[in-house]
Amino acid sequence: MSKSSYIVEYYTQKMRFMKNLLQSILVLFFSVTVSFGQTHTWVRSNPGGGGAFSTIGAGLSGIILAGSDLSGAYRSTNGGVSWDVIGLNHGLSNTHVSGLGFDPADGDILFIGTEEGIFRSVDGGNTVVKSTMTDGYVTDIEICASNHQIGYATYHPLYNSTAGAIFKTLDNGVSWNKISNTSLPNDLRILKILTHPTDSSIVYCLSGQGRFACGPADVFKSTDGGVHWTNISPDGDEVLDVALDAVNPSVLYCTTMDANCSNQYYWDTLPGKLYVSMDGGSNWQYKAARPGVIWPKPGTAGTIRIIDPREPWPWHDDAGTWKSTDYGDTWVHNGDVNNWEVGYQNFGSLEDNLYRSYSSSFNGISKTLGIDLSQDRIFWTNAQWVFSSTDEGSTFQVLHTVANGANWSSTGVDNVTMTDLAVNESDPNIVFAGYHDIGLWKSVDGGVSWQSCNESAYTGDWGSYGGNTFTVASDPVRSQVVWASMQGSWGESATLLRSTTGGVQGSWSAANGLPGTATIILGLTVDKNSPESNRTLFVTADGSIYKSTDDGQNWAKIFNNTGCRFIGIHPNNSNILYAGGESGLFKSTNGGTSWVASSNSEMQGAGPFAPDDWSGVSKIRINDQGHIYVSAFGDGKGLYRSTDNGASWQKLKTDNFLRSFALVPNHPDLIYTASSSAFTSGGYDPNSNGVLYSTDGGQSWQSANDGMAYPFAVCMEVTHENNPTIWVGSPGSGFQKALIPGQILPVTVTVPFSARLDKNRVVLHWQTSEEYQNDGFVISRSNNLTNWKSIKYIESIPSKIYTVVDSSPMEGISYYRLSQKDFDGTTHQIGMVSVQFEGEQPPIIYPNPAGDILQVSFSRKRDMRSVTLGLYDSMGRLLLSQKGQQMDISQLPNGSYRVRIQTPNQIWQQKILKIK
Repeated sequence: MSKSSYIVEYYTQKMRFMKNLLQSILVLFFSVTVSFGQTHTWVRSNPGGGGAFSTIGAGLSGIILAGSDLSGAYRSTNGGVSWDVIGLNHGLSNTHVSGLGFDPADGDILFIGTEEGIFRSVDGGNTVVKSTMTDGYVTDIEICASNHQIGYATYHPLYNSTAGAIFKTLDNGVSWNKISNTSLPNDLRILKILTHPTDSSIVYCLSGQGRFACGPADVFKSTDGGVHWTNISPDGDEVLDVALDAVNPSVLYCTTMDANCSNQYYWDTLPGKLYVSMDGGSNWQYKAARPGVIWPKPGTAGTIRIIDPREPWPWHDDAGTWKSTDYGDTWVHNGDVNNWEVGYQNFGSLEDNLYRSYSSSFNGISKTLGIDLSQDRIFWTNAQWVFSSTDEGSTFQVLHTVANGANWSSTGVDNVTMTDLAVNESDPNIVFAGYHDIGLWKSVDGGVSWQSCNESAYTGDWGSYGGNTFTVASDPVRSQVVWASMQGSWGESATLLRSTTGGVQGSWSAANGLPGTATIILGLTVDKNSPESNRTLFVTADGSIYKSTDDGQNWAKIFNNTGCRFIGIHPNNSNILYAGGESGLFKSTNGGTSWVASSNSEMQGAGPFAPDDWSGVSKIRINDQGHIYVSAFGDGKGLYRSTDNGASWQKLKTDNFLRSFALVPNHPDLIYTASSSAFTSGGYDPNSNGVLYSTDGGQSWQSANDGMAYPFAVCMEVTHENNPTIWVGSPGSGFQKALIPGQILPVTVTVPFSARLDKNRVVLHWQTSEEYQNDGFVISRSNNLTNWKSIKYIESIPSKIYTVVDSSPMEGISYYRLSQKDFDGTTHQIGMVSVQFEGEQPPIIYPNPAGDILQVSFSRKRDMRSVTLGLYDSMGRLLLSQKGQQMDISQLPNGSYRVRIQTPNQIWQQKILKIK
């Protein structure tokens, strides 16, 4: 059925009450045409984490930045509860973040170090601009507290270089120039910079092993603003970390270890030493056998915390957090790793879960932990995860994911890559996502939450904790039947598996007939015309094509080839098949018994299939009209269409990075393409087009990348609904989905249904443009996705801007569903969102015991002018009262007091002890 015929048929049935049928069709056509030009509103959907992360920290305003190796910088403005991505959409053109910096006086000024120099933001990361340092690999940026115009940064000419140098700025990071001379050795991988808090001419740097290069691990000092340098390392061992005392900058702490760049894991053994210098590094005193990353306590002289992130696992007695309050003379083991959260890495024993969760950063051991300039908080990031501690390392909390019943939902910090996804045709809420490293995941609520499907027997060293899935297929009718490949790392043998119970762990069985040595299984395709209880399927294994006629349990090779990766089946004739890859495109008219070449020369490429060096046919789809569409990845290639059964081909667009495409059911002229210069690695190329779409069969194209961090897309699927959603896999930021604008509904949604927390309320919002026969909207709420309760009915209003407030939200996770109701009573679900509501958390009063100043920190941002602090003695008498978040108690004698914190909505009380 053509597009125009579909519109006429639909509106003949849907709008009979209209007196003028022609007028109705014209109105509809105008509405659809306009809405197709509207913005796609993408919503990211992942389980959370995945990695790799390079470094982390927070500035004076509490903005947290976590550097990733593929998707820019992740940012949180609410203490890690949720994250967005600073990418090309904010001005950050480089995807690999290797260093961070924060202005110590202005929390909105941030610095992002990349493999192409330094980017700077003056508005908290909303926009970033490249500095004059436009090249080089940067691992750290430090702005001086004594003079914010002066700052220092590390510089390496190449990402894998050890020719480290120090650059300096005199204008708060706008411009940079090399300052270090030959007194700094030319074989250093510089990891970290320290600046003296009151003298900007005194600066320290730490060298050692980074992710891509390794050099001597030493600490150097300059007293002339970074020109001349002296090695002040305390002994002959490799330096692990260095830190300045938080109160007395003459006091320097340094930890050492036994390590060597030639070792597989860098360090030889775990034992190490702590040294303290009371004179800025001129003389050192051995203090303890206590290696690790050093974390001085703000505002407290002589107090440090040490965590060794190399192997922080329960079977090591020294694992966890250690604290000293006397410059390292004595120690308390205040952080037991058994009390640290692991998120969804909970598939084994506690020891195994911790082993899979906590480790050091790829970018250097000292880069694992990052401080928060706004409070006494520490962050931890590594190859996959993000954590934080607000209790001096006694416990660590997961920041990358939150529990959603038995499932998990990302907080927005992901950095994952993928190859494939499958959305069930009969139940679009069932989605399977095939990732690299974290393996196969499933959602049963349209991406609100996820559960792992990884089968430990087939994922190599990953076990149940991860793996690699390159292809997945969901039965179009039997929603609980799914097929997928699983394997350990790239290059290891892959296994094709089948589950008839929704893919839950423990439900998978291995298929027979595929080569046990196959390392790349791709192109799983289900013949929709085959019997529902006994499907015919096709797949490629190491470039050859295999067929199953017993629901994927047994397979036989039907085409011996080394360069076929993807398969397409004619929807109206299952004997007609197309298969392609680096060998080009092939066709079979007898169900795969024989094959003939069917491609033009442009479709052919080069193999074998590999992450960074491959080209050829990347996707094949055939629409209901029998038109064949083929995408090919590589220079000069693109999207092709044949309307004569593959005899000839029309090139619809050229795209060097075209990896996939999607056809929208019932809209034969609507095509989406997926283009990405990045896959498992790789940066941004201006020719990477991300998501494009055409509403006229490929004659013209428009961008659908609004809101995406980078224009990256490698796989995509469209749901089979009247109101379809498109799912896209974007390397780095993960999977995302968006309602397709212009869907044939009585209303056209321009601002999708959304929910946000506002103090103790949930604010729901959406906006429409065109409305036909619309009686109104129904909002329902559920805490389990099964039992729904209608909480509000909203009649159609002229402004078409809708806002509803739930003043009594349920604690925990709540789901809100928006449905549209016609005049005839027909309802259409428009959207579903979720909100995590925990209520107001008690504020934190610190330090306790206190000295001269008390500080109050809230879990949510608030106007501190509305906060009243009161201090009472043991008799209940009010001694002090003032507005704000801190109180001077220096004039009070030592003893026990009660602090009363009052906000417009709540009152808290807590005892404190004053010791001066």
